[in-house]
Amino acid sequence: MSVERRFINPFLFFLLKDGNIIGWDYKKHRQYELEEKYFQRILEIARHPGVASQEIDEELEEANFILHSNDDVQWGWDYLSKIFHFGTKISEDDLVNEKIADPKFFVAENIEYSTGLLDAFPDIYTEKAGDIVTLPEPDLISLQDIDLLRILSQRKTSRSFDGTSINLKTLSTLLYVVFSDFHQSNDDYAQYGFQKIGMRKTSPSCGGLHPSEAYIVALNVDGLDKGVYHYQAHKHVLSVISASNISPQMNKLLCGQYFAAQLAFGIFITSRFDKIWHKYKHSRAYRVALIDIGHLSQTFQLVATALGLNTWLSGVFVDTDVSSLLNIKDDSEQPLFFVGAGNGDNSPLDPLTKVKGQV
Repeated sequence: MSVERRFINPFLFFLLKDGNIIGWDYKKHRQYELEEKYFQRILEIARHPGVASQEIDEELEEANFILHSNDDVQWGWDYLSKIFHFGTKISEDDLVNEKIADPKFFVAENIEYSTGLLDAFPDIYTEKAGDIVTLPEPDLISLQDIDLLRILSQRKTSRSFDGTSINLKTLSTLLYVVFSDFHQSNDDYAQYGFQKIGMRKTSPSCGGLHPSEAYIVALNVDGLDKGVYHYQAHKHVLSVISASNISPQMNKLLCGQYFAAQLAFGIFITSRFDKIWHKYKHSRAYRVALIDIGHLSQTFQLVATALGLNTWLSGVFVDTDVSSLLNIKDDSEQPLFFVGAGNGDNSPLDPLTKVKGQV
């Protein structure tokens, strides 16, 4: 007599924590602490799908750990990306209150929840220790009559920079328009009886949290010493992180992308996860942290293009070395992206690649 085949749920992840086995169905967002006999049984079925049924199997089926059909999906990346994607989905099982579809209930819950977070909220503004560099007033007039369609058509990713300098006022303008607390007025909130909490930049952000921080690597900026600086968005000033020439390190930091050393400046954009953790407990919020960076990087490119600069961006760098460079010692803040700008011929090809193409 044939034995019915059973399959292990392909969306399981196992974690050893405090000497216990934690099984996580990351598609349904359910976690269980497993006794060793259950884990051994899962291993047995995984190795021999046709083994005879045992009483313990009923409990494993109820927990959705073993199935009667192969429920896997086609996936082109590795398991880590699969866990991230399906583990951060929102399903009906995640909606703990069916009233959420009622607009009045949604608003009341949102106000009550948000208000309750204020007392223990992490520091909204980030101020890094170091000497303060005052920035010149941003030149907003130069951006007032910009033709958006022309800027969109001019914007492209360049890898050919000549290492020439830009002036500090240009950098100041770009930082202010992209990263500062640009919409400082409270009128939008005050007219309805609310107060403005935190910052409002020119790019959107999850829950208005704006967890992203800008660290400037000054390579060739007139009026600013070479080095690494943190931008205090609420004060429009720089804090000195390191007063040294970073150009020789750029190649290794950016995994061989040597042409970055010829930028006038670069910016490592980090995310302060502690801001997001405080308000959004679901791991889906990690997706939004990445999207926040995307909003900022696009705004950066458009403003830099409008200011007559060529731009480049990359997510490829040595994370631990970058964190060390930025003097970030707390795991709740992590570098996620790099953007840069400077002068050059605006070619998408780097100099050595262009030479190769002519041989």
